[in-house]
Amino acid sequence: MKYRNINILLSTAALVVCFSLGYAAKKKNVSPFLGDLSGFKRSKERKSLLVDRHPTKRAINYPKMMFEPVVILQSEHSHYDQLSLEDKAALSDLFRSFAIETFNPIVDISDVPGEGVLNVRCAIRGLKRGNYYMDSGGTKAVPQDSKKPAGTLEVEAIDSVTKERIIALLDEVSPEKLAASEDEEIVPKVSGIFKEWIEMLKNKFQQEKILSNLPK
Repeated sequence: MKYRNINILLSTAALVVCFSLGYAAKKKNVSPFLGDLSGFKRSKERKSLLVDRHPTKRAINYPKMMFEPVVILQSEHSHYDQLSLEDKAALSDLFRSFAIETFNPIVDISDVPGEGVLNVRCAIRGLKRGNYYMDSGGTKAVPQDSKKPAGTLEVEAIDSVTKERIIALLDEVSPEKLAASEDEEIVPKVSGIFKEWIEMLKNKFQQEKILSNLPK
């Protein structure tokens, strides 16, 4: 009986460990913006890019695009200073303005959904201010030299009428590209990576033949 109880305890512990590992793995493959990432495939052209493409809808050639306001995601539990509402609004406007400036010469930009309009939703994670971690008491004197989480751009392009996802993208960059020190303005600091991301989106949409007016 004693050995049987031990075996039961060991089996139960093993199940708990397996469940915990499975839950952690499952949780890791879920984005608060894009949802389940398990079906995403890594791009051959850009190793940092994950792509999820509609299984049947190809070469749709949308004649119009609309861009929703960009979502700036920062966990309330982040050890970094929270971005101000003004910074978040400025960063959202900056990314959207770059997108419209880049796509406007090659496709019509719409402000409303409708037939033939591709709705593009974007979120950015990893924007932060300060090169430090705050401790549990909110003190900023705790240095943090360990590896910081990468920043991400997450994009979902959906048919504005049917709401079907046509393509979704997740791209990672080094955390330094999305960080500003306390003495720096964060908006000009991240302009470079924002422009790089917009150019990447244009190239990917061109490659997938999603937009009708893009040059072949």
